[in-house]
Amino acid sequence: NSVPNQAALLSGCVVTHERAVLKVPHAGMECVANDKRSGWRMWCARAEEGKEQMPPSAHWLFSLAKQLGYATFWGEDMCDTDSPWSVDVLINATGAKHTIDHKFNAIYCRIADQIDVSKAQIKASLPPGWLTKGKKQLFLAKFGNCIGGAPRFEWPLALIEQMWSAYGKDVPKFAVYSASPLHSNLWETDQRLVEVAYAYDGLLSQFLGRLLQREPDTLVLLRGDHGMQDGWHQLDFNVQVEHRQPWARILVPSHLLPNATRIHTNANRLVSAFDLHATLRAAMLRGSAKWKTPGSDELPKDRGDSEASTLDITPIDLLDEEVPALRTCKHARIPAFLCPCQHDEAASGQYSYRPRFNTPKIDQEFRADDMSTTHSVE
Repeated sequence: NSVPNQAALLSGCVVTHERAVLKVPHAGMECVANDKRSGWRMWCARAEEGKEQMPPSAHWLFSLAKQLGYATFWGEDMCDTDSPWSVDVLINATGAKHTIDHKFNAIYCRIADQIDVSKAQIKASLPPGWLTKGKKQLFLAKFGNCIGGAPRFEWPLALIEQMWSAYGKDVPKFAVYSASPLHSNLWETDQRLVEVAYAYDGLLSQFLGRLLQREPDTLVLLRGDHGMQDGWHQLDFNVQVEHRQPWARILVPSHLLPNATRIHTNANRLVSAFDLHATLRAAMLRGSAKWKTPGSDELPKDRGDSEASTLDITPIDLLDEEVPALRTCKHARIPAFLCPCQHDEAASGQYSYRPRFNTPKIDQEFRADDMSTTHSVE
């Protein structure tokens, strides 16, 4: 996934790059991190007048999790050490590195150290001056789908299960894993890509089945990224749909839902990664006894909520608040250049953000199919 997408979900903040052609608005925000070497900048909402500004590290969900007594896990399918394409750059720049207890990184870095990366073609897209003479850039290593006779994409899932078992039921856990089976096979044939996708679907399905059966109090967010942005696969219409409509599904145990009606309504509304951030943040606060006062179920207002209100684009807790039917891209904090056709199909706003077809028949069939696979609560 991209650094801006990951940062929006994990911190609720906007990320820009000094070399970006399309500029992302960040008016009313404060720059909390400026990594001059990589070019990434992180912008977060300013505190309301008279209130203390959150420290940069406090914006991350990892930081909130540690405050609430969680054990934390972060992993990517790569050696992300010194990588300009990993959100680690900003996690480190904001001083939040210490909020991650377990990181799935060392195993890939050890393997990468045995791989010749001197001829990696991807070097051409590195920021100017990024390469250090005489230093091996381990993040350039490319890995096969299987290592040592086992599918490597199964490793992080197994570690997450081990983490849940090791800490037991008395310690809450927060784990984020950025899987890349498709991205790692970007230039493979269509048939090979489908085979990899089916194989990973099987691994993920089995993992979720085991985890949710054993840990019924666990909330799971499955989220796609921005779709493939390189290679011939981006010409496929299915991939182009994902460019505009990144897929997401939230699996929430019924007893953890504050408002079941809200989540089903919001499944057909315009939401963004900032809303998902607010949703996870609120869920952690609701589920933590640490924040509850004796004899009351009320929770104190999260400091992150008060800051966002200064922007008039406060993100929405999708489990407890209703997203407006005619919500604009501006209020969802989605750049205007990504929303050229909002509200162009119906005054009601229904299906406003779905792709349009030339014929009513095809359009109707697409809508029927889309409704059957919309975000669900389980």
